[in-house]
Amino acid sequence: MNVLCQNGNILVDEVASDVFNQLKEQKKGVFYNSILIIMGEEEFTQQEKTQTKIICDLYGIKSNSYYKDEFVIIHNNLVKLMEKEHPLLNKSNFILKPLRQIVNTIRITEITTEMLGEIDRMGLIKFIVVAACLAVGIPYCLKYIERQNKKEQQKSKKNQSLSFSSKRNQEFSPPVPVPASLCLVIPSRIASALDTYHLLDTSRVESLIDNASYFLCTKKSNTESYEQRLKLTDEEISPNSQREVYIRIDISDGGRELPEKKSRYYLKSNLPSNAQFELKQLSCLKDLSGLDEFNRV
Repeated sequence: MNVLCQNGNILVDEVASDVFNQLKEQKKGVFYNSILIIMGEEEFTQQEKTQTKIICDLYGIKSNSYYKDEFVIIHNNLVKLMEKEHPLLNKSNFILKPLRQIVNTIRITEITTEMLGEIDRMGLIKFIVVAACLAVGIPYCLKYIERQNKKEQQKSKKNQSLSFSSKRNQEFSPPVPVPASLCLVIPSRIASALDTYHLLDTSRVESLIDNASYFLCTKKSNTESYEQRLKLTDEEISPNSQREVYIRIDISDGGRELPEKKSRYYLKSNLPSNAQFELKQLSCLKDLSGLDEFNRV
């Protein structure tokens, strides 16, 4: 078998494998749809599917033929029909001779549908698809590969474009806010002027930081573990009391920069300008136990 014939076998294998994966679940019209796909006529109207019709009429196969019937017709007539000049092939032996050699590698005997018995359905469909590739010829198999490669290139470009757009969107999208909590221990005389669930402005938060004897900034999700260690009471917070008061200010954003910072100056200088500061906890401390993780001034 010459080089052209060897290349033809490889080409047929490649096209047949691709088409088989698209049709392996079908039981009718396998040959017809194989030709349709290879010819690129899938999206054509019924009147436009002229090339597919010519080939199927040549074999006497209809668009809804049962796959076992297709197999019998193709198996018993393939060599004889391929020996004739195919209407869609060049009349030159340069095309026909290699095709004859490829076809002749298939050992063919007369069979009937009844003889097929329980032969593997996938095996029969593979044979039908290969026959369709041989029926259209090398030029149309090449055109099919070219179309598939073009589709893959277009798909790749589209994916690259989508990936680039997604990356640009990520680059220009604002980061998702990460809530933080500012935990302070301040004198009762300062705390008595505060009310829970009230929003505070930045300057007020800075003033509270200045008056804190203990402070800690952490991610909001971590505050419960710290507060569980504290001995909080329900005592009234009096401006004349000498007691220390624990307060927690929830910050709507700032969880990336502020947590675990040990400098009051840094906290004051880096309070997020667009965040909300809400006073969520305001309680007297029974004593100063449980403040081991806090920063002492």
